[in-house]
Amino acid sequence: MMVPNGWYPGFNNAASKAMVKEYVKQYGGSASGVNADVAEAYSVGQVAAQAIEQTGGTDNTKIIQYLHSGVTLQSVQGPVQFNSLGENVAAVAFVFQ
Repeated sequence: MMVPNGWYPGFNNAASKAMVKEYVKQYGGSASGVNADVAEAYSVGQVAAQAIEQTGGTDNTKIIQYLHSGVTLQSVQGPVQFNSLGENVAAVAFVFQ
């Protein structure tokens, strides 16, 4: 059985490693117990924060234009770059067996 995923706790990304460390510190357990949903939600916050900072506010039109401008942002899941359809064309993907 093959399973695709957009993140795993051992991902070699400095921001990811820091997030996992803080998550385990806050909630206990081990790195292997950190679900991909955690990284996905965290990434949304990171991307939103970068867009808000760059556009100077929370105006949806400005944020959408910024996100679709071809800019590459960084997240705990790796690079994020949206095309005109809103698809992340820079996403890192993993396949597990």
